[in-house]
Amino acid sequence: MGPNLRSHSCRDQLVFSWSKLPGFPLAPLGISLVAISWILPVWAIVLFRREGTEVEPTSPTNRKLVTSGPYQFIRNPMYLGLVILTLGIAIWVGAWPMFGAPVALFATANWVHIPFEEAKMRRQFGAVSVRSGV
Repeated sequence: MGPNLRSHSCRDQLVFSWSKLPGFPLAPLGISLVAISWILPVWAIVLFRREGTEVEPTSPTNRKLVTSGPYQFIRNPMYLGLVILTLGIAIWVGAWPMFGAPVALFATANWVHIPFEEAKMRRQFGAVSVRSGV
């Protein structure tokens, strides 16, 4: 006997029955955002590797404070890349629940992860580690 099409169609209806926002999906814009979202995080990771420091934010210590590359322009390029990625997926899909992901990711990064990381950098490298800005 073949696959049970009824169970697949019910599952698909759940996923694809989300209401689309007016004017969405915008596949070309979403795909473009997904593609460019990798630039900042990959640039930052390559720079960390080149500088010989850890990428893992929960490591006990970091060998070096990186302030070049994307860090000249923004404090958190990896998180920005993730927010752009999730926003791109939401625009690509166009369903209203998908737009909660970039908001939730931004909120979690901004009010949980970033304060932890900045406090750690401040303890390790002093006040110079936390600049004002984005």
